[in-house]
Amino acid sequence: MTEPLGEGHALNDALRSTQELLSEHNDNLEAADYPKQSEADRNIALEKELSQLNKINDTLDSVLESIIVTNANIERIITSSEQSNKLIETWAKILSQNKHTFELLEDDSWQGSSRDIDTWNSKLMELTELQRKQKEIQERLGREKDQELKQEQQAQAKKRERQEMLQRRLYGRRSTIRKQ
Repeated sequence: MTEPLGEGHALNDALRSTQELLSEHNDNLEAADYPKQSEADRNIALEKELSQLNKINDTLDSVLESIIVTNANIERIITSSEQSNKLIETWAKILSQNKHTFELLEDDSWQGSSRDIDTWNSKLMELTELQRKQKEIQERLGREKDQELKQEQQAQAKKRERQEMLQRRLYGRRSTIRKQ
């Protein structure tokens, strides 16, 4: 049998002790011939068997306690690992910020965070101005398009009026020619 927990570990010792007791108990059961024995011998054999069963129970209790302790130790390891991961993440963030700060300090063109804010504000104002101009252009284009549409409609209306006037002149003369 291989010992995964190492030599002398409490769980291995308990398992080994349990195996020995079970082996001894099985040997005693095979050797015991209850019907041929006297009542006193039989009681002695039963008491010996009871004693061995109590030892097995004690050993199993020891194994169970070892398992419980092992589980508690594993839980502590998991908790410690989670806390270590959080610390590592925090440390990585600190190092990243440190690197960023160092790069800013080494950059000759950087003039401080207040200058950055001023630059951002001026770019925001430029963007706002560009958006305002874009809106004005779109409104102007919309008005020009509306004006072109009105002019086109007026031109079509004049064209229709001319055609109608020409038709009246033509039909008006024909009707006078036919009457004569």
